[in-house]
Amino acid sequence: MKTGLLLRQLFRTILIVGGIYGIILNMLYQDSLIQSLSYFTIQSNIFLVVVMTILLFKKEIPSKNLLVIKMVATVGILLTFLVYHLVLYPVINLSGEYDVPFINNFLVHTFTPLLAVADYLLFDKKGSLKYKDSFLFLSLPLFYFVYAQIYAFSGGIFKFETTTSRYAYFFLNADMIGWGMVALYSAALLVIVFLIGLLFVFVDKFKLNRKEGVKNV
Repeated sequence: MKTGLLLRQLFRTILIVGGIYGIILNMLYQDSLIQSLSYFTIQSNIFLVVVMTILLFKKEIPSKNLLVIKMVATVGILLTFLVYHLVLYPVINLSGEYDVPFINNFLVHTFTPLLAVADYLLFDKKGSLKYKDSFLFLSLPLFYFVYAQIYAFSGGIFKFETTTSRYAYFFLNADMIGWGMVALYSAALLVIVFLIGLLFVFVDKFKLNRKEGVKNV
């Protein structure tokens, strides 16, 4: 039991340290602090690191509400992973507008997402999630959508290699693709997030039922 606790604490410490290092590297790389904090990638990493730090120092068993908040962070960081690797990287790799060092990208787009999912599978108490919680998992991307519009309309900009934009991501850039396409992309991403949430809840219930089945054998 003690070995399992030490392994969990070590795993989460590695995640937190790597997450903080990645956040700092990316913040130092940007021209301004407000610009770096205005990427969903950085916001989702910060949120995950804060939640994991709370869990690291929490002695008692996490409450159901805290586990749901952790899943909000986990789904959010997994969205960061999926959008970067499946949507953004193919575009920015061709455009040449995003020449960021490998370690900066790896830590915030790959390292923390994969470790966050592994942490859930390995260490979280199963059976706390409900299918209705999947709606709560939409809160982080919805918050960012509102934040991105406020940032854009208040004069915020993002500086890339040769261009500037009011938006960090092309699928939110109404100046470039129009509000109709922004609405379409946003709706598609929300559906994906909701489906990811349902998948996590299904896994949560499956692992609980499997564990109880083993106990009853």
